[in-house]
Amino acid sequence: MAADRAVWLRAKLGTLDIGPAPPRLLRDNEILVRNGAVAINPVDWMTLVVGDVIFPWLTYPFVLGSDVAGEVVALGAGVTRFKVGDRVLGHAVGAEKSRNDPAEGAFQTCTVLLDHMACPIPASMAYETAAVLPLGLSTAACGLFQKEFLALDYPVADPQPNGKTLLVWGGERREQRDPARRGGGLRGGRDRLPEELRLCEGARRHHSLRLPERDGGGRHPARARDAHPRRRARDRRWISQRLRRRRQRVRGQQIRRHGDARRVL
Repeated sequence: MAADRAVWLRAKLGTLDIGPAPPRLLRDNEILVRNGAVAINPVDWMTLVVGDVIFPWLTYPFVLGSDVAGEVVALGAGVTRFKVGDRVLGHAVGAEKSRNDPAEGAFQTCTVLLDHMACPIPASMAYETAAVLPLGLSTAACGLFQKEFLALDYPVADPQPNGKTLLVWGGERREQRDPARRGGGLRGGRDRLPEELRLCEGARRHHSLRLPERDGGGRHPARARDAHPRRRARDRRWISQRLRRRRQRVRGQQIRRHGDARRVL
C-alpha cells in the first residue's frame, strides 16, 4: 500500500507542496477516515494570502482543509457510533485553536476526525456530493444555536411553541420575468450565470469553471497576473481590511447586546 501523503503548508505565507504524512495514534473519541473526496473553501486560499490574520495560532508545517468524505479505517477508544468500513462525511477541525493539529487537516490521504464531527452517509451518495456539506452545516449551526448568536432551541422530534419570535431581515431572491413563458413567468438567476459558472444538472452538482486559453508562452493569463507579488500584496491588504471591519461589526453587536456604553471605533 502506498504511503499516506498530505498537502503541506511549510510556513506562513509559504507555498504548498506534497509530502509524506506520518501516522498519528488515535486518541479517545477519534476516527481515522481514508478520504474519497475533499472540498476547498475560501478560508483555505485566504490563509495562504493573509498568513496568520485568520489563524494566528497555527504551528507550521500544517495541513489545511475542513471538508472530507470517505471511509472509516480505524477507531479510537470510546467510539460507538461508527465501525470500520462505514462511509462518512466529516468536519476536520485541525485549524481550531484548541486542536492545532495537522493530522486533523482535510488535504491528505487520511484525516483524523472527532467522532461527533462526523456523520454516516448512504451508499447512494457520492463522496464528491457529501464533501461539500460539513463546513456549511457547521457554520449554519453556529449561527442558529450558539449562545453568542441566535441561541435557538435545538431541534426535537416533537417541537412545542416557546413564545419567541425570530425576524429574518435581508433575505433576497433574484428573479426576472421571462417573456417566452406564458403570462411572463419568473426565471431564476441561475439562467443568467455565465456558462462557465452554471451548475451541472443531475444528482452530483458541481461548479464547472472553464479556464481561459493559454497564451503563447504556455501560461494562463489570469494565473500569470495573480502570481505577481504586488497583486498578492494588494489582495492581502484587501482581505485584512475586510476581516478587520467584520470584527468591528461583531464587536459592536456584542456591545449593544450586553448594554456596554463603550464607544466602538
